[in-house]
Amino acid sequence: SYGGFQTDDVIGVALNLDDNELRFYKNGSVLGSSAISIDANESYAFAMSNTQSGHEVGVNFGQDSTFAGNITSGSDNAQDDNGIGDFFDAPPTGFLAMCSANMPDTGFNADEDNQPTAFHNVVLYTGNGYPTSDGQTISGVGFQPDWVWIKDRDNSNINHSIYDSTRGVTKELSSNVTNAEGTEPSFLTAFNSDGFVLGSGNEVNYQNVKFVAWNWKINGGTTTTDTTGTQDSIIQTNQTLGMTIGTHEATSGTYTFAHGLGATPEFLMFRNIDSTDNWVYWHTGMAAAGTTLQYLNSTAANSNSGSNWLSTLNSTLIGITTGQVSGTSGTHLFWAFRSIEGFSKFGNYEGNANADGPFIYTGFRPSLIWIKNYDTGSTDHLIYDDTRHKSSNSGNPREYHLITNSTDDTQDLYDVDFLSNGFKIRHGDVNNINAGDTYIYWAWAHNPFKFSNAF
Repeated sequence: SYGGFQTDDVIGVALNLDDNELRFYKNGSVLGSSAISIDANESYAFAMSNTQSGHEVGVNFGQDSTFAGNITSGSDNAQDDNGIGDFFDAPPTGFLAMCSANMPDTGFNADEDNQPTAFHNVVLYTGNGYPTSDGQTISGVGFQPDWVWIKDRDNSNINHSIYDSTRGVTKELSSNVTNAEGTEPSFLTAFNSDGFVLGSGNEVNYQNVKFVAWNWKINGGTTTTDTTGTQDSIIQTNQTLGMTIGTHEATSGTYTFAHGLGATPEFLMFRNIDSTDNWVYWHTGMAAAGTTLQYLNSTAANSNSGSNWLSTLNSTLIGITTGQVSGTSGTHLFWAFRSIEGFSKFGNYEGNANADGPFIYTGFRPSLIWIKNYDTGSTDHLIYDDTRHKSSNSGNPREYHLITNSTDDTQDLYDVDFLSNGFKIRHGDVNNINAGDTYIYWAWAHNPFKFSNAF
């Protein structure tokens, strides 16, 4: 602790998260002979108090060197290294004011055409088809999607429907079942510049049923054949967005194929689309690549069955050992994603069994969040988004969610706060906050924290 403070002393705080150090200053001079070490894995809150009656305490993060007129401004009206701020004393070299202007450029500028919603968006619609033969065009996506995931919100007996422009528009898969790929000419029939076109199929256009569609743009349906691995891969990839959807032909034994991301994937999922198969995945929030796996279509906890199934994972190649978790032949679909600042985040958090749950920093206001308990079985893959109605409760918590591994309609449990720079768990249940359990999450942005706005 430091003492000897007087009226009108100005105390400076310099936080260095590169070296996990904290320093205090008094009237421009550093206090103490060494920095205070902090734990990067802990959460810290800025707080101040005044124990003397009649004395005022003010805070300046660079906005006002007079502390709201309580003291005379410093002679320099000092700024940080970027020329930003109005400080009483000059900030130490290399330290910047805490403000949005000093946040790094994420590549998603304030221009609406270059926001995450230009590449990922959520739309709602009501079906007008089955049992009639009517179809409809769904607009408002804002771009031509390459990956569309549709789920009804009203009924508990309709599958998820997943389409992508890599495989072809009428090719359907469902995350809640292990069925082989189906060709459905009356379901999703076309992608267009602002959405997609539906036929009369019941799983995507059941009359008077409410649906949600999660949409991503990748590369306009343009695919390339990459021969880098021992097996060719047909990939549609966008390195700027950290997304690849591709296919390859499996073969017996251990083989490799290229993913096209230009960096090591943080989320990898694959399945045989020619026959019955699980949706096998590895996620960076799990144990080391290949040592465990999970299934998108299951409530099971992580499994170490086939502990060497993922033989290679690097910036170029994925290696699979067949026979452990998948068949030795057939066309396999794969997804490979990595976190992109301001657009997507893949990580984990620890539950605390408390409605005042953990806060998870993503660096953006989320648009879509998936959550799965990694340690405990009989837990669902939960899907939250910022487009469906928030909750039956007042305030921010969003409790309405759907489940990737189930046909269930909208569920109304397990509150989650969507915040300008991440999300916070608000419900003490095994599905998202069990004490001591690790939870993995997938999150995509509505807009970066640097350009955050209110809901």
